[in-house]
Amino acid sequence: MVEGMRLWLRHSEMGEEVQLVLLNKDEADAFSAAMDEALGRAIERVIDHPVAEPLRLQLLEALTQLPTGLRKAAEPLTDTLQSAEGLTVELVCTFARAWVEQLATHLLSEAGVKPSGEFLRSI
Repeated sequence: MVEGMRLWLRHSEMGEEVQLVLLNKDEADAFSAAMDEALGRAIERVIDHPVAEPLRLQLLEALTQLPTGLRKAAEPLTDTLQSAEGLTVELVCTFARAWVEQLATHLLSEAGVKPSGEFLRSI
């Protein structure tokens, strides 16, 4: 993989660097749990929660009905809603902002309008 990246970098007209990040899922999960505890983040389990479960199922159903481009943007949210790990408020806010950016970009593109960077930064 590294040799392929070096080859690409040599032949690229604009590339100046390549970054490689290796993810150790167990370490990332342990770090995330430690940060949640240190920052006092509340983790809500949504699967089988008496209030959240019907909302979760409706949202999952609605996400499958989206146009392809928006469905792709919603994959992280879909994956999280199907996970038993739970949601933090911070995670919900992160998904919401990314989702609104994707939705606005999609709708503006359908209307033939190019979204400005200023518009997306103000979301």
